[in-house]
Amino acid sequence: MIVAAQNGSAEFIEVLISECHARVDTVDDQQHTALHWAAYKGNQDAAAKLIQHGVDFKAVDIDGRTALHRAAEAGSVPIVQMLVFHGVDVKLHDVRGATARMLAKQMKKRGVDQLLVGS
Repeated sequence: MIVAAQNGSAEFIEVLISECHARVDTVDDQQHTALHWAAYKGNQDAAAKLIQHGVDFKAVDIDGRTALHRAAEAGSVPIVQMLVFHGVDVKLHDVRGATARMLAKQMKKRGVDQLLVGS
């Protein structure tokens, strides 16, 4: 599931879920879900497919970061928009006290920073 999300393969995610009964909330050793990876890699179709199948889009990794944090640091405006639409808390702080907007600003991802200003 995680590799499919990293590679942006929404079709393979569908096969894994539908035919192999794979769990959408599988995590790696850093507690990243497939959605964390899709968000970080900017794979919008994969992220949408995971959300469609009920992924916990509020899940946090070992750094206390949601997929929104990962999308923000990668500068993925479409995924940030998708996650905000689905109700991810934009004010959530990671273990170092950073919000998604702070990470976007730190990484110089102006589009995401501007998007999160009013959220």
